[in-house]
Amino acid sequence: MKNPSFRKKLERIRWTVLGGLLLAGLAGLLFWDSPLLLPLKILAVTLHEAGHALATYAVGGHVEQIAVDRYQGGVAHCVYPASRWRTFLVASSGYLGSTVLGVLLLRLALREGRSLPLVRDGSRATLWILGSGLLLIAILFFRDVFSWVFALPTAAALLLAAWRAPDAWVRPGSVFIATFTCLYALFDLRYVLRLSFQDTGPMKTDAHILEEVLLLPAWFWGMAWSLLALLLVGWALRGTIVAREVAKK
Repeated sequence: MKNPSFRKKLERIRWTVLGGLLLAGLAGLLFWDSPLLLPLKILAVTLHEAGHALATYAVGGHVEQIAVDRYQGGVAHCVYPASRWRTFLVASSGYLGSTVLGVLLLRLALREGRSLPLVRDGSRATLWILGSGLLLIAILFFRDVFSWVFALPTAAALLLAAWRAPDAWVRPGSVFIATFTCLYALFDLRYVLRLSFQDTGPMKTDAHILEEVLLLPAWFWGMAWSLLALLLVGWALRGTIVAREVAKK
């Protein structure tokens, strides 16, 4: 006996979107160590540090500098009034902030119709936001040579693609970048979770910082962030893969 409810759910799945997301994720995993993906990895690290910066300003502090390196490392020199809740917000905003931005960019990239003034669709808006955002971060916070060497050509490529790239390339490209950003955040959290069970010495992760301030072990924060990140990515995928049911009059 056929289940009409199950069949109805299948009809609401956007199979082309699902296939595109799977291909983007698979390509990212298969070519994870390719040097061609290094700019996207450093872009994801930049978004992570930008999350720390936004939280710092939100709690009444300021950011002196942000730096990234070719080894996919990054640091944000944040200054804010000492308190436990401020440390919690600033430390948590790196991994969770980059995940939130990744899922929002993914939903925007798949959005039909005009999303920004003078921008035709969500996929181009995604590239405009990434390119202009990276350029703004560089102007405000980058001080070292490598960060600028990365930021200028990457921002220029994103903005040029948003302006002149053919429509047939813009949607797959923006979806791939957004999907890769989500994947990188999840993979980075896996790395942090593994380090949370080790003595890292002077090299402290965000989870170790919270361990010192809030006493709960670093692995607890790594697991909590990983769970929240998975829930956010799941929410984004559900919203993009399953079409909304339109009520019939």
